[in-house]
Amino acid sequence: MNALSKCNRLTIILGLCLLMAGPAMLLWASKVQVANKELADARLDALEVDKLLNNLQLPKATDRPGTFAIFGKAFKDGPIRVPGNAPGMLRMNIGDLDPKSPEALLSKLPAELRHTDKEKTRRDR
Repeated sequence: MNALSKCNRLTIILGLCLLMAGPAMLLWASKVQVANKELADARLDALEVDKLLNNLQLPKATDRPGTFAIFGKAFKDGPIRVPGNAPGMLRMNIGDLDPKSPEALLSKLPAELRHTDKEKTRRDR
């Protein structure tokens, strides 16, 4: 009885080893054997470079809808700047403002963004 159980244990152990080694053997046997390894590596490198060059292009830009440009067409190219250092001007996000004649810059704003005659502003005082 003892010999039979010892034989069963060996059979089970051998079966488990074959179950674990089977997939490794199949993977090893399915490998493609390359005669010239350096040539194959060079081909793979060339394919990888080609794929990177073709797939890493930036997406095409779309134009901004006109409804998003709240400052109007006057500011389409960015803020209205005076060339150079512009001494005596106030550098603002929409452009360079001359404190002595602010209407030069503010008149380019759309009517919805400008103060009306009834609204009191700081420069009216």
